[in-house]
Amino acid sequence: MMSILRGISQIFFIDNPVTGAVILIALACADPRLALLTALGSATQTVGAWALRYQDQADHGLMGYNGALVGASTALYVGFTPTSVALTVVGSLACIIVHIALQHVSEQPPLKRFALPVSTAPFCAVSSLMFGTLGHLIDPAPLSSAEGTAGFGLGIDNSFSEIVLADGVITGAVIIAALFIGSWRIGAWAVGGSVVSTLLSGLAEHGFSETSTGLHTYSAVLVAIAIGAVFWQDRPLSMRLVGAGVGIVLAMSINQLFTFTLLPIFTWPFLFAMWLVLIAGGFVPARAIKDAPVEAAVGA
Repeated sequence: MMSILRGISQIFFIDNPVTGAVILIALACADPRLALLTALGSATQTVGAWALRYQDQADHGLMGYNGALVGASTALYVGFTPTSVALTVVGSLACIIVHIALQHVSEQPPLKRFALPVSTAPFCAVSSLMFGTLGHLIDPAPLSSAEGTAGFGLGIDNSFSEIVLADGVITGAVIIAALFIGSWRIGAWAVGGSVVSTLLSGLAEHGFSETSTGLHTYSAVLVAIAIGAVFWQDRPLSMRLVGAGVGIVLAMSINQLFTFTLLPIFTWPFLFAMWLVLIAGGFVPARAIKDAPVEAAVGA
């Protein structure tokens, strides 16, 4: 049970079953069926990984979060039916194979030097194959708001809700609380990324009505966490701030490009932006990286 909850918390790079449980509560606030399919996805991938003897990764939730997201995407596109349960199970098991394959590729030269994480790539690949063009045919009718402070605040909350394909003020607020329970550092970088991306999106959209849906900013939140709090922990704060800032802009730009395709967006913008920043960072000379305190690792 703890590993299943860790799988849910690892969506946000946190290895903490309490955080996973609180995220499930947040999802239940949006729709209990969404929470059930998310938990089923994490459980299926975790058990499958155990069966294939990926015990350590499964124990820490690293073979659970992609399945959890597959469950969430199935809830969005299919609802809660016997078909959605079957798709969640099959898709979550497929994530194991994709994860292993991508992990193998990332460990080969010349990619090995960049230490690119698999992250949510299995979820994106599997769910894109399952749902294809449905990403642009189904309107989840996210909450929106008028201009001003209300729209800005809702945009912050929805930038967290949309990461797990949910929506709403309560869901977003509970997820934010869950992150701070698991890691104040990840919580801080996540909120910072949300504020910056929401402001940028509001400026680009000339107001917060569209931005308040969170659909333009959720990938930016994940990039801020990944660069600022997880993968560049050994780098100076100034470098992490620049990297996270570049990643946020890249994620939002890639998100916009995806709107011109027939593919579901999911967290593809986050993945591409994070990988590009990590690759660029791999070319920074070691002497340019000054000694900085190494922070405790959280998630992977």
